[in-house]
Amino acid sequence: MIPSELERLVRESIEKGNRPYFVNCTCGTTVLGAFDPINPIADICEKYNLWLHIDVSDRVSSFYGFLNLISFSLHL
Repeated sequence: MIPSELERLVRESIEKGNRPYFVNCTCGTTVLGAFDPINPIADICEKYNLWLHIDVSDRVSSFYGFLNLISFSLHL
């Protein structure tokens, strides 16, 4: 997520009479391990009184879960 674009879209939404209420960002996607820049996003959420939700993924756990699923499937 690009914080400057997030803030632009929040302002645009407010100007149109809408009321955004939360932002969802990611810490460690299961595929790429990508992280959103949480501190700048949190600053924007605080500025506009938005709830910040952070999804966290541990790729290692996800990988082992995938292996367990394959193992289970092979035994069926």
